[in-house]
Amino acid sequence: MRDDLPAAVPLIGFVAGLALGHQPGTSIAFCLVAALLCGMRRARLALLCFAMAGGVATAVHRDAVRAADDRNLLSVPADRFVVVTAPLNRDWARNGESYMLRCDRFQVSGEDIRRPLFIYVRFPPPPIGMSGSLRAEGFLRRSLRGESTLTLKSPTLLAYGPDLAPYLPGSWNRVLMM
Repeated sequence: MRDDLPAAVPLIGFVAGLALGHQPGTSIAFCLVAALLCGMRRARLALLCFAMAGGVATAVHRDAVRAADDRNLLSVPADRFVVVTAPLNRDWARNGESYMLRCDRFQVSGEDIRRPLFIYVRFPPPPIGMSGSLRAEGFLRRSLRGESTLTLKSPTLLAYGPDLAPYLPGSWNRVLMM
């Protein structure tokens, strides 16, 4: 059919919007252009502009989340213990003489941080089992690569939270891995 639009065109527009946009006004401008193109019955170009607007809006949101996370992390003292809570979706991995756990996001001082956290311990950690989260006290710092790291000095500073609900797919994965 002559009016078919390849599926890759909106994807290309979205990726272009991600690359181009870091200003909130750009997304609005693409939406206005798309509306104008709809009025001119240029549906293909309008769809491309809407996809670019979505990419720009996503880029603006991503930048705002990063800035908020940076502000929250800067307020954390580097020379004091902090309490961190994080959902668990992985198990501990041996890293030489220590153990490492990666969490996709975490909470410190009541503030959500939507960045990965790497937790390091020099003792054999207790098994995670079916626990859904952890609570840890330690030094929260940034690595040379800009990643958040938490170093625990004692097993008493680590506690697991409530178990996962048995009907969640994450619970099934844990049971299969045990």
